[in-house]
Parts: sequence; structure tokens; C-alpha cells
Amino acid sequence: TWLRDVVDAAPRVAAPRSHVAVMRRPFEASRSCAARGRTRVGARAVHGATIAGAGHARGGVAMTPRRDVARSAAPVAMQDAENDVPAEEACEEDECAVRVVEEEFPRDEVERLQRVTLIGMFVSYCSAYFVRKPMSVVKKPMQDALGFSTGTVGLIDSAFLLTYALGQFVIPAIGDKVGAKKVIIVGGVVSFLCCVSFGYIALPYALMALWAINGLAQSASYPLHVKLLNPWFTSKERGTAMGIWATSQQVGATGATVLAAWLLAKVGWRLSIAIPAAFMLVTSLLLANMNLDPPWLQNTTYGEEALKNTKKGSPDVEPASAGIAFTEVLRIPRLKMLMVSYFFVKIVRYCLLFWLPYYLAKEFGMSVAIAGYLSCVYDLGGVLGGLSCGVIGDKFFQGRRPMLGAIFCAILTFAIGGYQTACGMGIWANALCMALIGFLVAGPDALLGSTAIADCCEQAGYGEEVLGTAAGIVNGMGSIGAVLQGTLTAYIAEKYGWGALFCTPAVLR
Repeated sequence: TWLRDVVDAAPRVAAPRSHVAVMRRPFEASRSCAARGRTRVGARAVHGATIAGAGHARGGVAMTPRRDVARSAAPVAMQDAENDVPAEEACEEDECAVRVVEEEFPRDEVERLQRVTLIGMFVSYCSAYFVRKPMSVVKKPMQDALGFSTGTVGLIDSAFLLTYALGQFVIPAIGDKVGAKKVIIVGGVVSFLCCVSFGYIALPYALMALWAINGLAQSASYPLHVKLLNPWFTSKERGTAMGIWATSQQVGATGATVLAAWLLAKVGWRLSIAIPAAFMLVTSLLLANMNLDPPWLQNTTYGEEALKNTKKGSPDVEPASAGIAFTEVLRIPRLKMLMVSYFFVKIVRYCLLFWLPYYLAKEFGMSVAIAGYLSCVYDLGGVLGGLSCGVIGDKFFQGRRPMLGAIFCAILTFAIGGYQTACGMGIWANALCMALIGFLVAGPDALLGSTAIADCCEQAGYGEEVLGTAAGIVNGMGSIGAVLQGTLTAYIAEKYGWGALFCTPAVLR
């Protein structure tokens, strides 16, 4: 009864011949039409086919609300192409529509495709660290071989971080227009070429320019991976899936560091940058051969005549293919709050990531090797934190995931504040507190950078047409925080001491 009430409230326009009526969730029908007062359709969608589908996927088919009908992850109910059956009648035959989907995509097949896609996206983003992380391993031998000052080496790093941060405001929006997969693949190939060329150039400014290009090529990788992975999972599954995928950051960084350190002893610093980058080229080729659109979307076809008639027939129709302005994305409710929150989350995360080994060696007299190994506990806690935050969000905080992030941050305030005390209680207390801090930092990091953005866009009535841009904006603000933390950390530690430094992240959280 509830389903039919929603259908009765939807616009009544007969669907033209030779197209497939799309099942959309009631949430989508009520919000995108009533709240915005107009209908936005995809490049192949049909106005008036705003059909309310089942509130969940029977047979396990992933159904996620979307503003853009053409990109909806909901299954489709096929309409007889030979008969002019009104679209709303096709929707009312909900049971028949679901049976069609179940026959074509049984639950086992859906889960298999989800696993394959998640693994592919995980490996793909792991490879991004193989064109970033080796640089941190080869800095010292590169400096000795080329005679660079420490300041020059720092400028090469800064060139990457600057273009990486600024590029996230621009490149993901290009991915929304021309295709996310294309942009990721091009960026991977460009980064591979930059890494191979890096070892054969000795001019400092040329190296800065090369590393800046690498940063720009990688700037869209995170938000566009989020965009590609999002349609494969329902809102009830998204947090867990994104939590698993987000651990690719720790896995990729660790794998790239170990490989670069091993190669450094075998083949020298030049090839220690070039050889790991080959993994990025391989994954780019694999990505090019992957089908990253859920197949239950690809079975949807629309007649060109229907779209033409729609554009002429209703002044309220605004094609999503025309694009959405950057300023309109910024006006999405709560997106600015996510930007500010992620800015501070990244300051805290990278402050601890980059300075923990230094702090342990300087303040507690640990050897550099032991301090480095002990700091790995921080990453291990981060893996568990990202997974746990995703699972908890799916079960108890659907639509309210930023609240879960706030709870993690509140607990983290006390954990960071007590870390200095734990350091003086022995290595086991130190490791336990460090793992807890990593757990509490990585949870909000994974949540705010992916799942919360998708929730925010959907609750405002938007979908895949803006997700890359929105994720790029939020992650861009986070990257700016990561850039600023270096100067901020050094200044506070030198002027006020390490005690004040650990109080600062606690206050920022």
C-alpha cells in the first residue's frame, strides 16, 4: 500500500515506445522531485519514468538511491517494447520485475561480482602508493648522489603535496564528465612515466616539476575510486565495503616501503623508484579490462526518441548530462562540514604518521629501527579502525555516519592526551596506546573520505553525477591539512615542546 501511494504521487507520464522503465526507490522519487521541484534525468533517462521501486533488493540485488536515473544502481523492470504500456503500470508489477532481476542476477552472482570488484579496486588503489612511497625511502641516497641540500629535497616533496591537494578540486570533476576509469588509467600511466624518468634527471627544478606532475596525476585517484565502487553496494553494505577498501592505504604504503627498501640494497636508488612504479602500470592495464559498471545497470536501454520528446515536452527537465556546476556541489547540505572535519582529521593523522618514529627516538632514546617498527603498530590499529567503523556504521548509523565519526574523535581526544603518560610506562603500554590511537584516527578518516560523502550527496537528492566532484572537494581539503601539518608540527614542538604538540591534535579532534 505504501509503495502504491508513492507511485500515485509521482508524475503521470506514459512511457514512450522502445525503452525500459527504471525502478527507483521511494526515497529518490519523493526527495528529488518534491524537494527540488524538478526532475533531473540522465543522458538516456526518460522523464515521467520516475518509478518507485522496492525499498530493498529482493534476491540480494544492490539498490542504491540515485538522482541520476541512468546511473541508478537499482534493478530494472523490463517493459514490453511492442506495447505502449504506461510506465506506472510497469512499476505496479513490482513482484514481476523483481522476479526478472532474480532470474538474471541471483544473489550468489551479485555477491561474486561485488567481491571481484572490491578486490580489483583494493589492488588498484594499493598500487597508487608504489608511485608515491618509494621517494621517502630513497631520499638520503638520492641526496648524497646528487648533492642536494635538505631544503631542495623538501621542495621536491612539497611540489607533489601541493599539486596533489589542489588537483583534487579539479581533476575529479573531469572524471565526472569524461569517465572516472579513464582518468584513473591516464593518471596511472603518467605517474609511471614520471617515476621512470625521475632516476635519469639531475636538475633540481626539473625533478620538482616531474614530481609535481606525478602529484597532479594521482590527485583524482582516491575520489574516483570512491565514485566507481559506490554503485556496487547498498547503503546498508557501503560502510563495510568502503572500510575494507580504505585499508588499501595502509597495505599499499607498507608494501611499497618494503619493496623500495629491498631494491635499494640491490639495484640502487634510481631503480628503487622506477621498478615499484611498474605495479601501477600493470594495475592500470588490468583496470582498463575491468567492467566497473554493475551489470544490472547495463541491461537498461532507452530510446533516443523518448529523451528528445522529454526535453521538448517539459520545461522542468534538466538533463544530468549537461553537468552540475561546482558551486552547486558546494551548496550540498553538510558538505562544508565534512570538508572542515576532514581537514582536521588529516592534520592529526599525518602528524602522527610522519612524526611518531622521530618522537620516540628523540624523547625516549629508542634506536631508529625500533622506533620505526613500533610505529607500525599505529598502521595496524588503523586497519582495524577502518574496518570496524565501516561495520558499525552499516549496522547502527545508517544516514548518520558523521555522528559515529564524532564519537571516535571524542574518544581519541583522551587517547592522545594520555599518550605521553603511556610512553613512560613501558613499550607494551606504548604500543597498546599507539594502536588505540591508530584505530580511532583511521575510522573517521575512512568514513569521512568516502561513505559519509556518498550519504551526504544522496540525502540531498544527488548521485553518481556529482560524487567524484564532491569526494574531490572533501579530500582536497584533507590534503591541504596534510600539507600544513609539517610546518605546524615543527613549530609547536620547537616552541612549546612535545607535550603541547600532543595537546594540539587532541583539541583539533
